[in-house]
Amino acid sequence: MKIETDVESLYQKMVKGHSLDINHKMIQLVDKEKSAIYFASLQKDFDVVKRVVQALSGSLLLMQLGVKQDVSLTVSTAKESLVETTKRIKDVVVPLGLKIHFDHLMYSVQALNRIFTKYSLAEDIYFMNERQLEEIQRALDLANSYLKKSSTFSMGLGMISLETSCFCGAH
Repeated sequence: MKIETDVESLYQKMVKGHSLDINHKMIQLVDKEKSAIYFASLQKDFDVVKRVVQALSGSLLLMQLGVKQDVSLTVSTAKESLVETTKRIKDVVVPLGLKIHFDHLMYSVQALNRIFTKYSLAEDIYFMNERQLEEIQRALDLANSYLKKSSTFSMGLGMISLETSCFCGAH
């Protein structure tokens, strides 16, 4: 029932053209109802990707600052969430005209998955040198920039700021 309400709300925003913060020309090319279903179906996964970025960012920040806090649960939970989201979004039906939007979200997911593939963060983050932490931070910045490109507040996919947030379990 929730997704039906979300779809209807998003559809009404698109039909009325109010507060759309995505390319208006692109919206004219796509089926509004299919687009509303698409955005509503991605909200949960977009939020998961955003939380994974926050979790990794907060954990890296703690390591770079030398804070001796156990982040293994935060990192492993983020990894599990990303695995589930990766499986789910592969089946998303992307309406004509929104492929670029979806590609940006997928690039973000892929960048995060590469971090987890290359590093065993839950165990190794405590023993990484500055170069490794900086490499992960660059990959995380890339994932975040792609996620920003796929964000649209009016469609329910809003961003966070890495400069002002921390998702490290201490809050």
